Amino acid sequence: MDAQHAVPRRDRRRRSRAQLLERWAALLLAVVSLGVAFYALRIALRTDAAISSTSDIVTKASKNTEQIAQSLSTSYIGKFPDTLPKIIGALQEAENEILVLCDVPGYGIFSKHDPYLDYESILRKKAQHVTIKIAVLGSTRRKQILNLQFGSQNLDILRKTDKYEAFRKWGGPDVDKIKTISDFVNVMAGAHDRIVAEFLQTMKVRQYNGDIPVYLWLIDDKVAVLSIPNLERKNPVENAFLTRDPRLIAQLANIFNSYWSSAK
Repeated sequence: MDAQHAVPRRDRRRRSRAQLLERWAALLLAVVSLGVAFYALRIALRTDAAISSTSDIVTKASKNTEQIAQSLSTSYIGKFPDTLPKIIGALQEAENEILVLCDVPGYGIFSKHDPYLDYESILRKKAQHVTIKIAVLGSTRRKQILNLQFGSQNLDILRKTDKYEAFRKWGGPDVDKIKTISDFVNVMAGAHDRIVAEFLQTMKVRQYNGDIPVYLWLIDDKVAVLSIPNLERKNPVENAFLTRDPRLIAQLANIFNSYWSSAK
């Protein structure tokens, strides 16, 4: 019996390693594409800076630089949660399909609550006539991420913020029962669980039991947002880029499909 089962187990391990290598290869190609785009912009800026400083030529150089920057198909759009409006704008372009890969279903629900409501609203609206696939972390891993993000914070200080007040008004009685930071994490985790259940009514949602090193929003193979998180406890930051480069979007789609096929 052991000999009969040994080969299937080895095959599963090989497939798992192969999937992991495919994901990182696709991510590496995506990062290289971003690097090429920004290198092109840097060269353009240096070229313009080297032009003679006479007023007419400087004006022309400035216009040329602006045109080059606008023509680049990939651009930096800022740090989370200020990137939510850009993500919402991209989602509004959807006509056929939206693919989402991120840590939690309620993306930005606390950090930028009002834009989050717009984010949820556009997903619900688009789901009426657009296919939406969302892959997020599983419930246990989501709670671990929330502990990493909020577990060391002081609840009394947190309660004094506008973010907490906006979340309190939305969360209702559950938020009023919060006594400790652990209670807060539990309420947040419960909110994400409910959002998954609600999204499942009109969207395809799967949960991935692992880590997601990059967050994606892919719209109709024509525009995508790529956000790279760094969840260090002392200095968490998440930087995002918007791209219309079809080659980069194709690589990002490969990453999404890899996680989607592994999620449940």
